Amino acid sequence: MKNNRNTLGKRIAALMLSGMIAIGIQPATNVVVDAAETQSEEQENVTTSESGQTEVMTAEEILWVISEDLTEGNDIYYAKEETVQVEVAISNSKQNQFKAIRIYRDGKLIEEKKIGKSKKLFFLVPLDKGKKAINQICAVPVDADGNEINEKSQMLVEGKRILYDSTTPRIVFTTDDTVYQEKNYIYTKNNIDFNLEVATGISGIQKVELQINGKEIKKDKYGKAFGLYNNTQYIGISTKEKYALSMDDLPETDTYEIHVCVENVAGKEYQKTYYVYRDTEAPKLESIMIPEVAENAGQIHSVKEETYYLFTNKLVNVIITMTDGKYGSGVKKTECYLADEHGKKISKKEADGNQVELEIPENFKGFICTRGTDQLGNTSNYGYTMSGMVAESSKKHEEAGTIEVGMLEPNAVDEDGDGLYRNNVKLKVAVKDSYSGIQSIEWKVTAPYDMENNYEGKCEVSSSGNVSNNSWEVKETDRNLVTKIQGELNIRNNSNDILVEICMTDNAGNTTEKELVLGIDKSAPEINVNFDQQIKNKISSKNCTATIQITERNFQENQVVLHVQKAQDSKSAAYEVSKWRTDYNRENPDNSTHTATVTFEEDGEYIFWVTYKDVVGNKAKQSDLYKFSIDQTAPEVQVDMANNDYFTKAPTATIRIKEKNFDPEQVKITGNAKNSNQKEQKFPGISEWKKQDDTYTATVTFTADGTYNFSVTAIDKAGNKAKTINVKEFRVDQTKPEVDISGIDDSKSYKDAVQPVIHIKDDNLDNNQVRVKLVGANSGEVKLDGHCEIVKTKSEQTIRLSEFAQEKMADDIYTLTAEGTDRAGNKVKKDIRFSINRLGSVYTFDDNLKKMEGTYQQKTQDVVLTETNVDELEQESIKVTLFQNGVPKDLVENQDYVIEKTGGNGKWSQYHYHIDKKNFEGDGSYSIVISSKDHAGNINENDAKNKKAEISFGIDATKPVIMPINVEESGTYAAATLKASISVADNLLLKNVKILLNGKNVDYVQDGDNYIIDVPESSARQEIYVTAEDAAGNVAEYQIKNLLVTSNAIVRWYNNKPVFGASVGIGAGLICVIALMIGVARKKKAGK
Repeated sequence: MKNNRNTLGKRIAALMLSGMIAIGIQPATNVVVDAAETQSEEQENVTTSESGQTEVMTAEEILWVISEDLTEGNDIYYAKEETVQVEVAISNSKQNQFKAIRIYRDGKLIEEKKIGKSKKLFFLVPLDKGKKAINQICAVPVDADGNEINEKSQMLVEGKRILYDSTTPRIVFTTDDTVYQEKNYIYTKNNIDFNLEVATGISGIQKVELQINGKEIKKDKYGKAFGLYNNTQYIGISTKEKYALSMDDLPETDTYEIHVCVENVAGKEYQKTYYVYRDTEAPKLESIMIPEVAENAGQIHSVKEETYYLFTNKLVNVIITMTDGKYGSGVKKTECYLADEHGKKISKKEADGNQVELEIPENFKGFICTRGTDQLGNTSNYGYTMSGMVAESSKKHEEAGTIEVGMLEPNAVDEDGDGLYRNNVKLKVAVKDSYSGIQSIEWKVTAPYDMENNYEGKCEVSSSGNVSNNSWEVKETDRNLVTKIQGELNIRNNSNDILVEICMTDNAGNTTEKELVLGIDKSAPEINVNFDQQIKNKISSKNCTATIQITERNFQENQVVLHVQKAQDSKSAAYEVSKWRTDYNRENPDNSTHTATVTFEEDGEYIFWVTYKDVVGNKAKQSDLYKFSIDQTAPEVQVDMANNDYFTKAPTATIRIKEKNFDPEQVKITGNAKNSNQKEQKFPGISEWKKQDDTYTATVTFTADGTYNFSVTAIDKAGNKAKTINVKEFRVDQTKPEVDISGIDDSKSYKDAVQPVIHIKDDNLDNNQVRVKLVGANSGEVKLDGHCEIVKTKSEQTIRLSEFAQEKMADDIYTLTAEGTDRAGNKVKKDIRFSINRLGSVYTFDDNLKKMEGTYQQKTQDVVLTETNVDELEQESIKVTLFQNGVPKDLVENQDYVIEKTGGNGKWSQYHYHIDKKNFEGDGSYSIVISSKDHAGNINENDAKNKKAEISFGIDATKPVIMPINVEESGTYAAATLKASISVADNLLLKNVKILLNGKNVDYVQDGDNYIIDVPESSARQEIYVTAEDAAGNVAEYQIKNLLVTSNAIVRWYNNKPVFGASVGIGAGLICVIALMIGVARKKKAGK
C-alpha cells in the first residue's frame, strides 16, 4: 500500500537522523531528509563537552505520525475497520521539551498520553462514518505546563480525508438457462452461460480474480479482463463490475469448480466458490435398509429371481434409498411397491426426496420394486431392486423351527439327575425350519474336564441350498431354502457335566436352541486303606481306626462293601463307620477322593478288606487284607467327694480305681494346699489301698482350714493310661464371720440424729450373702436401696445407713438385723432394737368422731380417739381439757373419761380415750384438748397445727324460730306489690332458709334476721310457706294463708265476705221494694 511505503521511508530517515544526533555524529551529506519533516525552525545549540568534542543540542521533534490500518486510493485514504491505530514517534533530545502528545480528529480531542522512555505512543482513533466524513487526525505535543506546541504538530497522511468502508464485497453468480441450484451448487443437463456480478462499498474495487478448476481466467466471454485495478490512474473508482461466462468456452467435463475473489480498496476481501455439475443420468438404487436388522443392510439384487435372499424376524419398515450419483442434482421423488411371490402388487408408496419408508407386513413373502426421479427430471425405470424377501415372526418360527436329538438310554444318572454313560455317546440331531429355511446350525460340546475332546462346529446353508459341512445331510427344501437337515454329534469327553449346545438360526434371524447335559465315566476307581498306627499282625492297646479312601468321580457310598470278621469265630464283628467326606478335585474330578473311617472298639482279633464298583460298572481293585488284635481297656479312676467350693467340716475324698492290671506304683496324686494367708501348707497323705474284686480304694482327709486342689491319674501294666481326674479348688472353712453394729444401742430411744453402721468381716466372706434388714414396728420393712453407703473388700463389708429423715414417717420402733454368710456356709446374725421419736404422738379418731368433728349435732354422743406414740407417755402428764362456748374445764379421769393403754415392749404405745357424752349436755360449742409428754421428751397436744387432730363440734337440739313481721294470715293489703318481711333466727347457726309463694320458690333479700320477699297483686288469695334448717339439722316451718294483695277496691270488697254479703242483702231488699211499688202503681192505673 502506498501509505505503508511512505510512512516506512519517513520512519527510517527520522530514526537515522535522530540516532546520529543523539551520539554526537553529524549526519552524512548524502542523507537527504525533507526539511519540513525533520528540521526544527529553532536554532541548534552547540556546546563543548569535557573531552573537547563538540555536541549539537537538537530540539525535540515529532519524527512521524503513521497508521498501518489505511490504504490510499485516488487522493483519499480508506480504512476497513471503524477504529485505526495511530503511531507517534518523538526524537531523542536532552531538552525533553515534550511531556505528552494529544491526538485530535477533525479538531476534537480524542486522547492524551504522556511520553515514556520508548519515545513511541500508540492511539486508537475512532472514525466518523459516511461518505461526507473528513477524519483529519493530528498529533500535537504538550509541554510540562500543559501548553500545546502547535508549531511542532504533525498531521496523519498529510491531513488527507480518511473514509471508513464497512461494506464487505458482494459476488452474484446467475444464469438464464434452466438449471437446478442449491446454494452454491448448480446442476444442468446441457452447456449454459453464466453472469458474474461483483460490487463493493465506497472505497471501490481493487481486485477481481477468477479460477475455474484451479486455472486462473484472464478474460470473460467478451474479452473483459480480470485482475488488479489501478485506481490512482483515474478519478472515478468503480464499485460494481459485470462479467459473462460460457461453458462452451471451457474444457469438456462434468464438474466445474468456479472460484471468485474480490478485494476493495480499503483492503477487505471476499471469496466465493460455485460448483457446476452436468447431470444426464437417472437416479439409481443406493440401498434398502432394515434398521432393526442392520446386518441385512445393503443385500440388494437388481434382477428378478425365483429365490429368497433377504429375511427379517420383526415387524419392520424397509427404508429404500435412491442416489443420483456423486455429482447428480439429487433425487426429487422416490416410488415403490410390494409384489408377493406370485407377482401381485399388494401395496404402493411414494415420497419426496431420495428415501421412502415402506412397512413390511408380518410373514410377508415377495419382492420390492422401486424407481426415482431427480431434480432435472431424469427418471429411472421400475424393476425388481432385490431378490425375494421373507418376514418370519417369532411366533411363526415357534411353529416352523424344531431341534430333535436322539440318544441311547444312560447306564446310570449322576447326583444332578443327568444321564451317565460308560462309553462314548453318539447324538442323532434333526433340525427343521419349514418357513424361512435354515441359515446355519451351530453346536458346541463343552466339558469342564477332558477338555481336549471339547469341540464346536457350524454348518452354514448357502442361499443356493448348499451346506458347508459334509457331515450334515439336507433332507427337505423349498426353492432355494433348506427346511430340514440331519447329522450326528460324537461325544467323547471322559467327564461329567458335558454340555451339548445346539442352535439353529433361520434365514429371518430367529433362533431355536437346545441344550442337554450328560456325563461319560470311563475311569476305574481306586481303593486305598490306611490305619492310624502300624498294627498289621500286631496287638494295639487302643481303638483301631482304618481310613478308607476311594478315588472316583461319580462316587456313591452304597457301592462300597466293607468286609469285617473276627478271626476266632469267622463271624461279623461290630464296627462304626463315619460319614463319608469328599475332597473334590477341580483340576481332575477323576482324582476326587472320598474318605471315611472305620473304628474297631471291641477287644479281639480281626480280618478286614474293602471292595468297590462305581454306578456305571467300573470296578476297583480289591484292597489288601488286614489282620490285627485290640486290647484298649484303660484304668477307670473315680474320686468321690462333695462337689462344694467350701466346706464347714473336714471333708474326705475317696479314690476308687477299677483295673484288672492295677499297679499302685503308677497311681499319682498331685495336690496343692494354702492357708488363709495364701502360704503353702502340707498336703494330707493318702491311706492304704483296699481291694474288692477289680476295684482299689484309698482316702484323703482335709482337717486343716485352707485352700486345696488335686488331681489323680493311673497307668495299668499294659500301658493304658487312665484319664486324669482333676478335683477343682475348694476351701475348708470352719470359722463364722464377725458382725459389729455401731451408731446405735440396743433398746434405746433417739430424738436427734441417728445413723447406724454395720461391719461384717470374714476371710471367706461372701459379699453377696450379706443382708441388712430394718423393720419398723408400725411402718414395716424399710427399703434401704439408695439410703445406704456400702464399702466392700474381699474379706470385709461396711454398710453405713443414711441418717433418719426429720419427718413424721421416720418415727417408729425399729429392729435392725445384720446377717452374714461366708463361702463355706458359716452364718452369723445380730439384732438391735431402737426407736426414733422426733415428732411425738399421733392422734386418730373413731368413725363417729370423724363425722362429728367440725359439725353441729342434735344429740350428744361419746368422744372416742386414740393417741399413738413410739414411746410410752409419762402418766402424770396426761391432761384432758373441755371448752364449752370458750370456757375451759379440766376433765377427771375415770369420772369424765377413761383411758385404755395397749402396746409397749417393742411395740408402739397406744392410749384409747373414751370421753363420756354427759360432758356435752346442753346446746353450745365444744372443743377438747388432750396434752401429754413422752419418754423422748416430746410435748404432745392434739390441737397443735402439725398434729392436725383438733376436736371441735356443736350440740343444738333447738329448732330455728320463724316470725312474720308485716303480714298475717287472711290479711288483705291494698298495694300493687307487698314487701313481706319474715324474721328467721337460730340459737347457734342457721344453715338454710327457703320461702315458697303459692308453691313456688321465690328469691328473698336478707337484712339481718329478716327475710323480705315481693308479693305481687292478684285477684286471688295467696299463700307464703317458710322452712328454716339450722347446722344441726333442726327444721322449722311456718305458713301464712289467704293473703290478698291488690290495688283494686272492688276485688278487695268482693273478697271481704262479710261486707260483700251485707251489701248483697241490702241490694236485694231494695230491688224488691222497688218492684212492689211498680206493681202497685200499675194496678192503680188499670183501675182507673
